[in-house]
Amino acid sequence: MKGRSAMDHLFSTFRKGLIMQTLFMRLRTIRVEAKLCMSGVFIVGLCLLPDTVFSQPTYWGEQMLPTYSEPLTTGQTPIYTSIRTAEVRNNRMYKVDMYGVNIVDISNPALPQLLGRVRTPGVALRLAVDSPYVYVAERFGLSVVNFTSPTAPTVVNFTPIGRVVGDIVLRNNVAFLATTSTIEAYDVSNPTSPSYLSSLFLDSASLGIHIQKHPALPILYCAANTSSRTLYVVNVANPSAMQITATQDLPGGGTVYSPPMVEGNRLYVAHTLRLVAFNISTPAQPAFVYSILPSGSQSMYSAAMQDTFYYHTHWQRGWWVSSVADSLNPRVLRSYQSPDTFGVDFGISTVQGRYLYLANEGRTNVDKGWSVRIIDVLNPMNAQVVGIAQSPSEGYGVAHCILQRGNRKYALVVQNNSRRSYSGSWTYGGLLRIVDVTDPHNPTMISTTDFSGTPIAVASKDSIAVVRVWLPGQIPNFDQRMHVFAIANLAAPLQTQDIVLTPSSLVSTAPSVVRFFEDRLYVLDKQSLSVYRVNPDFTVTLLGSGGVPNANPLLGIQVRRIGTSLFAYLAAGGGTSVGGFLIFNVTNPSGMFLWSAFDTPGVSWDVALQGNYAYVADGAGGVWIFDISNNVAQPLTNISLSGEARVVAIANNLLYVLNVQGTSNSNIQVFDVSNPNMPVNKGVSLNRFTNHLTVSEEGRELYVTSEYDFRIRRPLFNYRPLPFRLSLPADSSTVSGPITFVWRRAFDANDDTLTYRLRMWRSGFDSTITVRSDTSAVLNTSAMAAGWYSWTVSASDSEFVVASPDTFDYRLVTTGVSQSDGVPTEFAVHQNYPNPFNPVTTIRFDLPENSTVSFVVYDVLGRTVAELVNGRMNAGYHQVEWNASHVASGVYLARFTAIDATGSVKLTRIIKLLLTK
Repeated sequence: MKGRSAMDHLFSTFRKGLIMQTLFMRLRTIRVEAKLCMSGVFIVGLCLLPDTVFSQPTYWGEQMLPTYSEPLTTGQTPIYTSIRTAEVRNNRMYKVDMYGVNIVDISNPALPQLLGRVRTPGVALRLAVDSPYVYVAERFGLSVVNFTSPTAPTVVNFTPIGRVVGDIVLRNNVAFLATTSTIEAYDVSNPTSPSYLSSLFLDSASLGIHIQKHPALPILYCAANTSSRTLYVVNVANPSAMQITATQDLPGGGTVYSPPMVEGNRLYVAHTLRLVAFNISTPAQPAFVYSILPSGSQSMYSAAMQDTFYYHTHWQRGWWVSSVADSLNPRVLRSYQSPDTFGVDFGISTVQGRYLYLANEGRTNVDKGWSVRIIDVLNPMNAQVVGIAQSPSEGYGVAHCILQRGNRKYALVVQNNSRRSYSGSWTYGGLLRIVDVTDPHNPTMISTTDFSGTPIAVASKDSIAVVRVWLPGQIPNFDQRMHVFAIANLAAPLQTQDIVLTPSSLVSTAPSVVRFFEDRLYVLDKQSLSVYRVNPDFTVTLLGSGGVPNANPLLGIQVRRIGTSLFAYLAAGGGTSVGGFLIFNVTNPSGMFLWSAFDTPGVSWDVALQGNYAYVADGAGGVWIFDISNNVAQPLTNISLSGEARVVAIANNLLYVLNVQGTSNSNIQVFDVSNPNMPVNKGVSLNRFTNHLTVSEEGRELYVTSEYDFRIRRPLFNYRPLPFRLSLPADSSTVSGPITFVWRRAFDANDDTLTYRLRMWRSGFDSTITVRSDTSAVLNTSAMAAGWYSWTVSASDSEFVVASPDTFDYRLVTTGVSQSDGVPTEFAVHQNYPNPFNPVTTIRFDLPENSTVSFVVYDVLGRTVAELVNGRMNAGYHQVEWNASHVASGVYLARFTAIDATGSVKLTRIIKLLLTK
């Protein structure tokens, strides 16, 4: 049986409300803060303070990683537990996959239509329907879904059970759930708030207990996978005091995967090796009739009964219909084993009326996702598939990248869509899906494109994307290829190249083996690095390729520029004295060479860069942090993990690490690396089979690709506020009277309320103004001395303090200014602000008398770009704005000329403007 993780962030749903309340619902009042300066001047600022002492919220890890959306969810149905994964009511099928509940309109069985779906907090296994609610047996709890609106079902409750839950039945407003040792009873008369009634211990049954209710009496039949396989009869007339009234052995030694079946006065229990029949004329005391494997059958994993027909499946080898009309000798009537008709990995979900609902683990022979074939069994000897309901997206996620275009974001996700035939042969293929994730709450699928080969990684830049794939070749070598796509039109990607790479016995299967940087594409291949030029026609041309010593194999790459040189930072696999972290000079693609190396203890999988630090995911050593300020692979410290670090991503002060623990589980560990010498573990998020993760530049979104879906999550661990810039008064400006200080708002990914501290100083004077939330303050200068002052601002979220990188100077004028007309005493032009800018900047200038002013912007070739001022202007303080949205990035020169009434040139000055887009 395939491994499954226990659950995915179990408590996030019901704790989220409390946490959001803690973060965002604090009432605030306005107070005035005054501070005595050294000069004796009172500086007054407006300050927003909380009613209570302001404290930074605590960020708790798992609860603080709510899911925004899951646009590519495929789900999956565990075939071993197919029975009761679906129920049919009033022309609707309610279907669970491991991620939640799907509602399908089957009023026309030939054209089933998915109406809606909802993710449940745990791992959804089985369900029971009582309109308008679906009760879902989760791996560790009970979820209740309201489907009053079938297109928008909602989870109204999740009740943790604390045990592994595997089956569920409803009776008289009571939900009975079977765990691996007990029957749990919950009162669901109020579906939004189930209440615990009692628990009845049966026996240890590591492979679960499966339950069925008597159609008329308060009796449960419980087939338990105890060491001897046991049938328990439980009286539930009083759900608060359930009682075992009888037990019976289930001979044959097989494993029970389906609940017992009641038909008339017979009770049937199917395990993998036998169909066991009991006479229940006395319902509380079943009498053994027979234990037999119907002739011609294979092992039985899921089974359902209707009238005298017994339907049962082997999860891989087909399904059978048998007759139990002969009370002592069931016999096979017909077997159905055509993979073309019925798919691979069968499991009966339910039988209703004339239709049998046959679940498949994959969509039409796809390895992941789910489908349900609706089979007309009115004539069981000639069953016919009449329709197929299926998950909205086939394939399973391998890797992704995020493409930014203007103010919009797109996720490019590659999914494995390899198909397996009944005979065991494979067709290898994949899907490139493009999703608009600008609004992470409402992602929109843009396009889906098929390609050949099993995907490994994807990368994109501007209007080009590459997908790295591999195909099984002649062992031990594997064919490796790279598909190149033009994505100028995201709705219709066009493959422009299929590049054959060197066959290799060491396949670089990590999601970071392709990387764009500037106008080049870097591709890792076993023990060599290839560099391609990106062409205007959305193709790539090989510039050079070179072997990388000590690589075994290459699994991750980042690139940065230092002056005129380019360096690649490589996660180079591992082995005896090979692999680890390598720095490779790639300035000349035809003559690349090793610059520096460090042999980590395990397999190096991935590398992330931030500033002068490199973070390397190592399979045995956790995460190694390197100080690369001198471009040397010199380890600074190590973060030890219990599993294997596979992927690293960093935003601001938080490092995200995909930590794989065996074959059945993985988690994302989060570390605060504000001080890279002393990383601090902030929390852990559980995930199922995560393959890849990235984080947005500002940290607001975490993108996660797992086997089943692509998810967008909001990580609310505490980020530092990002650096911000000062605005007014501009650097080197002259001011008088009350001064209005203005600065840019510091971005905070957590939306924390920030406290700003404005500091001003000069010789003999040093003071601050504290401002909560606002980004301006007014200074009364009536008692301040004239002269030059410096000022800057810092921002704090109560945990981190971030200072603006700017320090501006201003000249306070208290004399030399005409009190009658408020004009300056000298001509001046000030440096533009901001600088660099994109695309608007402001330039201030001072005129002590009426003048003719010319203000013209030129490019570096002397060509006129813009005329900001040309004409007479009155004396006073002036400013102009230049909007440079129509020109390219670069350096521009602004020439200011002021001429007085006599025609004399009073001031000519040129200032340099730097536009960066």
